[in-house]
Parts: sequence; C-alpha cells; structure tokens
Amino acid sequence: MENSGVILDTFDIFHLDNDKIDGKTLFRSTAVKIGGFSWYIKIKYESPRILTKFVPYIGIFLCSEQYDIEWSSNVTCEFCLISSKTGQSFADIKSENQTFSHENPTKGISQFCKWNEIEAHAKEGKITVKVDILVNRSCGVYLIKNNMPQANVRIIVDGNTFYANKEYLMVYSNYFKSAFLNDFKEKQENSIELKSISAQSFDQLLQFICPQRSPITEHNIEEILKLADYFDMPYVLHQCGKFLGESNSMDVIKSLKLANEYKLFFCVKAIILNSTITIQHFDKTIYKEFKPETKAAIFDGLCCKNEENSESRLEKCAGLKMNFHKKNESADEIELIIDGVSFFVNKVLLSTYSDYFKTQFYEIDVQTVLIDEVEVVAHDFYVLLTVIYPTHEPITKDNVVQLLELTRTFQMPDVTRYCETYLQHEDAFDFFELLKLADKFSLTKLLDHLLNNIDLVKIREFRHRLSAAGLSEKVELQVYKRLLDKLLFVVPKQYID
Repeated sequence: MENSGVILDTFDIFHLDNDKIDGKTLFRSTAVKIGGFSWYIKIKYESPRILTKFVPYIGIFLCSEQYDIEWSSNVTCEFCLISSKTGQSFADIKSENQTFSHENPTKGISQFCKWNEIEAHAKEGKITVKVDILVNRSCGVYLIKNNMPQANVRIIVDGNTFYANKEYLMVYSNYFKSAFLNDFKEKQENSIELKSISAQSFDQLLQFICPQRSPITEHNIEEILKLADYFDMPYVLHQCGKFLGESNSMDVIKSLKLANEYKLFFCVKAIILNSTITIQHFDKTIYKEFKPETKAAIFDGLCCKNEENSESRLEKCAGLKMNFHKKNESADEIELIIDGVSFFVNKVLLSTYSDYFKTQFYEIDVQTVLIDEVEVVAHDFYVLLTVIYPTHEPITKDNVVQLLELTRTFQMPDVTRYCETYLQHEDAFDFFELLKLADKFSLTKLLDHLLNNIDLVKIREFRHRLSAAGLSEKVELQVYKRLLDKLLFVVPKQYID
C-alpha cells in the first residue's frame, strides 16, 4: 500500500473574498487515497483578536473522510503555500506524529498565514496549497467499504474485510461467477476468504471496477493485471492492454513484457507504434523470451513505422464488444425495451449507477420493463451501457452531450462526473460551448474551472458572445461577478479608491 503521497491543489482568493466569515470553510480540495485512507485539504478563514484588532488569517487542515468503522492513523504532514508569482514556497510548517481517528479526523494549523501575505503572492487571484503526507502506522479496519449496491458478501483479504455485491462481481469476473453459482461453499455462505493476495492490491482492483473508477496508472497496473488474470476478468485485462498501448508514461520494454506475460497481444503493435523504439533497442535475450504472437506483433509494428505517411502511429487499441441483445439466463438479468429495441442488462450493475433504474427494478418484480415515459434513442442507450459496463468505453466529443442528456434522464451522477472530467481536460469544445453545457447540466466543477480561466485580453469579444449565449440568469451573474473581480484585481489600486 502507498503510505506516502501529496495533495496539490489551487484555490482562487477572488472566489473566497466575499466568504470571509470567521471559522468558515473557504475551500476543500479533491481527495487523494494514501495509506488506505482518503485525505483532503480544508482551508478556513480565521480572524483572531490580536491586541486591539482582528487580524485575518487562513487556517489549513488535513482531513480524513469519515467512515462507519473504528480506526486510527499516525501521520506526518508538511503544509505549504506556493506563490503563483515566483513558484516558490512562502509559508510552510511540518507537523509530525499527528493522530487521526474516527473521533478526530481533522488536524491542522488555524493561524497558518496572514491574509495580506496570500494576496501579495497571488497571481490572478490564484494560490497553490500543497500537503506532503506520510502515514506512519494505522490500526483498525481501515480499508473502506467500496461503493457497491446491496452488499451481500464479505470478502476477507489479508485480515481486512471488503463488502461487495455478488452479482456485480460476477459481471466482471468468471472466477467469482464460478464461486457463487457452482456447488462451492461460497454459494451458500455470505463470506469468502482470499489467500495469497494483498489487501492493497484487492482494494485497487475494486476501486477500478466500482463506479468511482480510480484510473489505471503506471503505479498500479502490475497489481491490477495480476488480479485480473487470477480472477479471470477479461474486460479488466483488456482495459489494462489499452492503457499499455496508449500510455506515454510507461517504459516501452516493460509494457511489452507485461503484454507478453498476460497474453495481451492485441496491444503490442500499438505499444510499438506509439513509441520511438526501433529494432536496435531490443536486447536479443529479452526478445527470445517473448511468445511467438508477441514477436509477430512487434515485427508488424516496426514494419509499419518504416512506411512513409503511416497513419497507424496514432493507433488506438480496439475495444471488446458486449452483446446486450442476447439473453444470458442470469438470475439478475432483466429485459429493457427502449425505442422498440430489447436490451438484456444486469439489474444490480445498472441500479448501481442509476437511481432511476434502482426504483424501476426494486419496487416491482418483473422480468421485462418498457421504458416509454422518456424519449431515448436505442443507439444512445447502447453507448451509455458500453460506458458503465466492464468495457469502460471512453467519453468522446461525439458522445458526451448525449451521455449528459441520458445521465440527467436516468439520474446517473457517476457518469455525469465522468463527462464533466472529460470536458475539463479535453479541448473538444470552445469556451462558450462548455459554458452552456455547464449551465444546462449543472456541472459546477466545470463552471468553476471555466470562470477561473476567463481571458481578459479578449474581454470585448467575450462580452458580445456572452450576451448571445443564452445562459441562465444565475450563471450569467456568476460570470459577470468573476469578470468584475478579475478586472478589479488588475486595475491599479489608486483608481479603485
């Protein structure tokens, strides 16, 4: 388990300026999992009385998510503020051997830095906060329940208990399908113990397949591959192969070795094409160890790289396909009729993502549900299924708007979050298209991201396009307020006074 890590986030003092109320939380960072716990930073406004006047400060606090179990953790943390003007730290404090627990999950420094010092180091109102975290030791059941519906099985791994749903696991894993359906003792019991597996690795696997979907990275892919192979999870193996074929962060030889070991031959050519490797880079001893299928794919990739004007350098690994129109005779399968087309879907998996379907499936006991009270195109619903099923098909420019429409119709907050994350990090739409999407679908993080990146150089064009954008009055007021804040920040102070 990774026992050390960093939380790094940026907050905007423009956005906080009107919220300066003593003791009020001004900012909360995104959560990062370290040492089995989810940690986040909280910034508060503090205004202690010093002699005859109140002096404004900010306080910085490290917090752990609350869980319904008893736990404690000894942590060393170093708090730091980084100037947006110089890129250097201007305030830092190290705090050693702090004990966090279910009774006291928050520790920090209430008078960390004076407000006027922060203003002096802000650029366009932005300041970076950083906390280095080292979890020295932990006790109690600290590996947390994962986001799975109707938990009906306890999985004991290395002394730690995970709560899951059998049917959900069976969608991904042939191992669990055999364990829960065949004449094993696990079929009757509601607990199963797994040997020779670390709790950290199993936790990483669950975090990937659950709706929160922690990403595959160069740091966790070996563990996920090992367990996906052990539990016979073809779609997870395929996702790992796609990562290997499209990653710019992995060592090429290491990627080829992993693809060879787990028989992910489909991604070998993509690994070669998306790299700068040539035949001279191959050690003869390593090359001899590869399976014939791997060698053939390497040769094919190297030949393609030598072709002039080859378009295959940008090759993406093709996804596995699922057939939702074929009945599988599963106890948790249900037939949905949408736009005149039958879809055979897993009730547990769909209700995990959708409050709408949770109500549909568990308030009535039927085998077929006709969805006719909302207008949905069959193809769009198929795309939605490929995103939430083990295929984990990606969000793209071509499907993101349709997916947002469906997530609003079927109440699917996790898929909305996938779409919002995509829109924040891809240049698929221009600023005003994104602004309208953020307004229409209440994408608050995207809206905040856009408001933090308003370009004052193009303010005249911006004002003209804003008036024609057709935004809601609430969002339009937010935009004008942020514009005013930015303008006041860049106008010399004497002109304001």
